[in-house]
Amino acid sequence: MNIEVVNQGAEGVQIKSSLRYMNKQAADTASPRIQVMEDGKPVKTERLGAAWPDADGVYGSKDYYRWKDINQKGITFDLVYLVEGQKIDGEWNVGTLNLNKEKSLNASVTRELNIPFETSFGTSTIRKLIIRPTGIRIEIQPPKAHQYPIFENTFLSINGRKLEGYMALENGGEDELEPYMKTLLFDVPPDLQVTSDTPMELMLQNEKESKSDYAHPVMLKNISGEKQTVTTDVEGYPVKWTYYKANGKLYVETGSTNERFGGIDQTYYEQEGEQILSRIVYIEGSTPWVSNERVNVFPGFDGTELELYIKIYHIWHPDRNLALKLQ
Repeated sequence: MNIEVVNQGAEGVQIKSSLRYMNKQAADTASPRIQVMEDGKPVKTERLGAAWPDADGVYGSKDYYRWKDINQKGITFDLVYLVEGQKIDGEWNVGTLNLNKEKSLNASVTRELNIPFETSFGTSTIRKLIIRPTGIRIEIQPPKAHQYPIFENTFLSINGRKLEGYMALENGGEDELEPYMKTLLFDVPPDLQVTSDTPMELMLQNEKESKSDYAHPVMLKNISGEKQTVTTDVEGYPVKWTYYKANGKLYVETGSTNERFGGIDQTYYEQEGEQILSRIVYIEGSTPWVSNERVNVFPGFDGTELELYIKIYHIWHPDRNLALKLQ
């Protein structure tokens, strides 16, 4: 396990850890990380970044803290991890719970809406509103496959009450003929009664615009095993590039101090008329707006200079907000 503490200046400090498991079972359960404690209680992180394993099977994590929260007495840095607890075999008795699929379906309402709205990708359309006793589904048809709108905050206002929603991981709505439909899900609390004519308004805030093929390359010089850095401008946003070679690969880390810059998701260089695309080895986990830091890798690179292009990058637009009346 490797631990690195990175000074973020006025923003605070970043604690990074990376580890390689010798036991696959431990990788599935342990999830170790460094936890900052104050008098035995966890200190809240400003931003928590979870990591997928990279191409070499190394797991990582990143936590961000404010200086005033950790630079004081009573602070300790603990290694925390999960262990398997008790296993329970047998039947679970849920008492008087009675599930009836037919009644649930009869209590559901599906409405065809076909409400168009504009995003950076073009015109998307809200196709269906599905109201169920415990949840509400909104099916959205993007203009093209994989070009669905992304907003940092998604709310459904019901009689003035705001429910926070999330996008389903799977593609497709209830109609199998529309595999590229995206679904927004909203859990309905037990004390909120929703009927087929309850007023609803969908609120989408802070759009994430995805762009491709940025025209201006960045020159990486003196590439070696030592980390080198260069800062460039991407559409008015400062982007810091940190690059180095390790294990026969070229690693390129990118990030910006401006939170409106959403990150660089892929880079490439040209070789004999072809684009040699990078592989992403680290992406922030379930909440991609938590950080704009990324790591791209090029296997088998042995040069000392490289003209690198941005293939895919993102920009957040806090001024792009939509309020769409559904019924």
